[in-house]
Amino acid sequence: MTINSLEKDSAHVVNAEFSTRVTHFLGDQVLLFGILYYFLGESYKSALIAFGTVISYLFLMELIFQRTIFKLITGSKVVSVKERRLSVGDALIRTLARLVPFDLVSNIVTV
Repeated sequence: MTINSLEKDSAHVVNAEFSTRVTHFLGDQVLLFGILYYFLGESYKSALIAFGTVISYLFLMELIFQRTIFKLITGSKVVSVKERRLSVGDALIRTLARLVPFDLVSNIVTV
């Protein structure tokens, strides 16, 4: 869920559209991996550092600020199902869910 407005008084919770979610995901990934590639270069060790950095970034940004850089750009905010801040457990589950390959999810959901 996202909050459509950054102002507390006029905040209205709506589910983000698929295209907005894709924009958030791809934008954050391209930004982070681009910066990390620039500073770390290409190597097995750099890939592990980049992976850990991205996971930490997503977890901490959504837990502390309720948004990542691209969520901030689009005016989106992460909230729990109860329209509250994410708990540590909620943020951890959201972050770990991103590690599940999309193909795997597609195969499970397909009837």
